[in-house]
Amino acid sequence: MTRKLRLLCIGRDLSPAGAERVQAALFRHLDRSRFSVDLHYMSDGDDLLDEMPAGLVPRFGRVGRVPCKLAGARTLHRLVRAARRSDLIFATQEGSPVYLAAIAGAVARKPVVGWIHGPWSRLRKQAGGWHALAARILYPRASRLVCVSEGVRRDLESESPSLADRLAVLPNPLDIERIRTQSLEPAPPWAANFPDEGAIVACGRLVPDKGFDLLLRAVAKSASCRRGTRLVVLGEGPERARLESLVIELGLRGRVSLPGHLANPYPVFRRAAVFVLSSRVEGVGMVLLEAMTLSVPVVAFDSDAGGPREIFGAQDCGQLVEAGDPGRLADAIDRMLGDRALAARCRDWGERRARKFDAERAARRFETLFQSVLDAARSRRS
Repeated sequence: MTRKLRLLCIGRDLSPAGAERVQAALFRHLDRSRFSVDLHYMSDGDDLLDEMPAGLVPRFGRVGRVPCKLAGARTLHRLVRAARRSDLIFATQEGSPVYLAAIAGAVARKPVVGWIHGPWSRLRKQAGGWHALAARILYPRASRLVCVSEGVRRDLESESPSLADRLAVLPNPLDIERIRTQSLEPAPPWAANFPDEGAIVACGRLVPDKGFDLLLRAVAKSASCRRGTRLVVLGEGPERARLESLVIELGLRGRVSLPGHLANPYPVFRRAAVFVLSSRVEGVGMVLLEAMTLSVPVVAFDSDAGGPREIFGAQDCGQLVEAGDPGRLADAIDRMLGDRALAARCRDWGERRARKFDAERAARRFETLFQSVLDAARSRRS
């Protein structure tokens, strides 16, 4: 019997965000008869631990309240030892996980694959100049950098043209059956009391990139919302106080709810009249695909990274709006809520389009890429 290929996987944490959720989906659908997984995270955010497949127990760089950063010399030594036992190192997020994987791979002489979820130019500006230096030195040490969309690939290539021949694009895994099953669980009491026409629903971490301030301004302009349609924004984050103040400033008290993070948001998605993605920049926008899976009509900003545009493809899956324009977003929401034929068409095409991102199919593509990188590394050594 052929032995399993050993993957050393390095991630940032298991916080309840889009990139972390798709990692869990990939690991659930990876062929465990072919691949064994040794999983390390930089810190102990374990919100998604129950989404990991049975038998896969991650190691964390920080245990309990005792700081032990993965980037420290002691833990890096542990990573190098793990790398020597592995066949391939897989960094599950851009930035620091790729840097650590590249260092461990260089020392252990093992191939490295990095997973890039968002526009590199945005991360570099937000995280500081040292990222530009670290990436310039360490990204070229990866055998392959997997981008979640063509927009993310173009952005990274424009920042670092020398990486062009190392870049690949693979769709994120969408766990369709899990989403549908979880959507049938009981909704929170406040969601069970949605009006007959439903509500506008949005979901994401409360940070500037998600554009919830723009969504609030769109709701203030929306004729549908003035007639009583509610907005529900699921998620938590540092922008909460600012958004709550904006609700009051715009006179939206009683029409907007920010109930916080839900471990299972899908029963709320399923009850939505329309789902809105208001991100200023979005590499993919998995919540958009999740809503489409549940046959919810969607409206989205056409962000700089092109994620929503690539999700829709050539089909009439939803309304795509020029990014950053609350007035046009309000018009698109009103049209979706007021045009039943359009909403029905978007429900149908959206659900069909989401199937193309099915996790089983996506996992097979990742496995093929892992195998090709391993074969190329072995060929160079022989």
